[in-house]
Amino acid sequence: MIKTEIMENRLPPGFLSVESELAFQLDISRMPVSEAVICPSEEGLVEVRQRRGIRAQRSSVDDMRETYDLTILLEAEYAGGLTDAGLTGTDVVQLLQYTPDMD
Repeated sequence: MIKTEIMENRLPPGFLSVESELAFQLDISRMPVSEAVICPSEEGLVEVRQRRGIRAQRSSVDDMRETYDLTILLEAEYAGGLTDAGLTGTDVVQLLQYTPDMD
């Protein structure tokens, strides 16, 4: 849940909270918060600060560049698959309708 909150920017980069406040915000007890930050901490998404709380980490320039590079590769691969699929005009119109949702 905490990882999802960070990834969906509901706990934005730089967000700082003590466990009890975060537990209240997420509507869970404090103990699960302590355990729930272990995995995001190991992934570098949060920093656990003794007696100061939990801080959502900011993405580094390298992280953003890697994400952008992966997105380009995946989009190109997917677009190639679509061209090989022999889409009809109706298929293309339907895909274009989904574009605003992707933004």
